[in-house]
Amino acid sequence: MLDACLDVIDKVTENISTTFGDLNDIVIGGMRDDVAAPYAVVIVGYSDIAENALGGVYECTMNVAVTVVRKIAEDTTPELQKLTDAKALIATVMSEARPYADAASMVVVTNIDLSESDEPQQDSYEFTVELQFWVLGKLVEV
Repeated sequence: MLDACLDVIDKVTENISTTFGDLNDIVIGGMRDDVAAPYAVVIVGYSDIAENALGGVYECTMNVAVTVVRKIAEDTTPELQKLTDAKALIATVMSEARPYADAASMVVVTNIDLSESDEPQQDSYEFTVELQFWVLGKLVEV
């Protein structure tokens, strides 16, 4: 199952890169300290992945990850001046996804630099969000 998870992580990363261009701020396994972009998403792993009857995982994992990036990217910096606002934004995404949740889950760490400087900031806001797989019936072939 671990190999299947790694395959899905690759698919998620490829999907985000296709949607938003070449995002060098996306890395697997940890957070970069020199992120200067207004947003960055890091897929750090999976927690308690449950196999369904067909032994697959759901393709819509990619859609959830991309939604998080898009919602953050479309907001202007003044609207994200407080960490609580950023958390509320993610909570909204979570509440939209929850009705379709399955037993499987993935963890996404989102690092948001709320400053207007082009220089990397050490005080970037960081928080961890657990996203549920959306159950839309289409499985990733792994």
